[in-house]
Amino acid sequence: MLKSVYKGLNIAQQILDTKGIIRKNKLIMTHYNGELKHLAFLPFYHVFGLIAMYFWFAFFSRTFVFLKDYSTDTILNTIKRHKVTHLFAVPLLWHGVHKEINKELDKRGKKTKKRFDRAVSFSLFIQSIFPRFGIRLAKRMFKEIQTKLFGDSLTFLITGGSYISPEAIRIINAIGYPLFNGYGMSEIGITSVELRLRANKRIKASIGSPFESVSYKIEDKILFVKGTSLAYKTISKEGTKEITPSTWFNTKDISTKNRNHYFLLGREDDIVVSSNGEKNNPDMIEKALAFKLINRFSVIGIKENTTQYLALIVELDDNFHELMKSEVIAEIEKNLERLQQNKYYIEKVYITFDRIAPPQAIKVSRTILKHSIEAGNVELITLHDFKTNDLTTEELNQLITTEIIEIIVEILNKDKKEIRLNSHLIFDLGASSLDYITLLMRLKIKYNVDFNLNEDGNLDTVRKLSNYILRNRKKG
Repeated sequence: MLKSVYKGLNIAQQILDTKGIIRKNKLIMTHYNGELKHLAFLPFYHVFGLIAMYFWFAFFSRTFVFLKDYSTDTILNTIKRHKVTHLFAVPLLWHGVHKEINKELDKRGKKTKKRFDRAVSFSLFIQSIFPRFGIRLAKRMFKEIQTKLFGDSLTFLITGGSYISPEAIRIINAIGYPLFNGYGMSEIGITSVELRLRANKRIKASIGSPFESVSYKIEDKILFVKGTSLAYKTISKEGTKEITPSTWFNTKDISTKNRNHYFLLGREDDIVVSSNGEKNNPDMIEKALAFKLINRFSVIGIKENTTQYLALIVELDDNFHELMKSEVIAEIEKNLERLQQNKYYIEKVYITFDRIAPPQAIKVSRTILKHSIEAGNVELITLHDFKTNDLTTEELNQLITTEIIEIIVEILNKDKKEIRLNSHLIFDLGASSLDYITLLMRLKIKYNVDFNLNEDGNLDTVRKLSNYILRNRKKG
């Protein structure tokens, strides 16, 4: 495990770098109702949380708001309740927000989606000409969406720690949440952030220009950093290595430069040489992937015998149900087609029900994932096997029926033998109106289905409920 050691001088320089941030972008100082409140979303043991959250804002005596847990409801409600103004997080959060927006748009149909797309383009256009006015206008235009998400108090957001998808940073900026992309590592601290106010600059996901205490250079497409705010030394299993202010630190990040603004294209040590000898950048491939039903995935190189293949690993979570299988398969295949259009060719696709990264991880570590697969801690199922092990409609109906009975047993405290497929929930099983509502809520969450009793009559037996779920479950 790598450890980075900082002297007081290095930390002091990290704080002094905020002068340059304020000069370039005064939006970071924006208050809401006279207060500036920072959500302590990132752990302080992580360099992003320690430097960009704790040291930058504690030095100026600003308020931190802490979460009791990391559930979606807690995050949203805490931000709205305490009127949080600043939120610095990893792409995992922003991708989740973007996914929820897409889900809501899908529910409302194509016309709403077209209106939303036009509004997004108009918002970004105005924010690119008159940034501050554009942000205020976006808050009014997308008030309904902001109300369902974080509310209207957020004034400055930063993403960092890994790569954010172009569409996610575009949509979040468009709806009135000014999101900027930053860069840093445990060995170098935080060394830059995109600070240009105009939206057309923000959404390009540049990592900005280096802070005053550091310098950047690119050699053979790799970014090197030096300066007085870098760590004093690093300690790893290879030994201790000192870093002086004049030492160029090899970040191993593949980079490019446009004038004095830098862009990351991936990690040098993540490059995968596929079976045909072609070099592939997993980060660029992952940026082109857009999943609605899948939370975590990774593109890595997997060896079979002596041959290495470029593989997509997809993690399905605990609430996956057989009813979702066809949708998951369709979504994977749609993404593979999109990759091919971009000249990326995935050679293997695997599904797993094991975690490919710890819940608290800010991104999927390809190195750790490879070790987990090799150690047998992550069991992989080929996409072909996942497809062929499908249930018939009759088998699905039987599975749902069994699950409904189990839920009824739990709610009514009945013996399974008492419950028949045509048993009336109220007259035969003695369910109260509250029991019935509880049952429908449990089924709604489990199967992602809305119940319309006016149109479909009384769903008062297990058989009717099962048939209804198969007919009416929402897609996606």
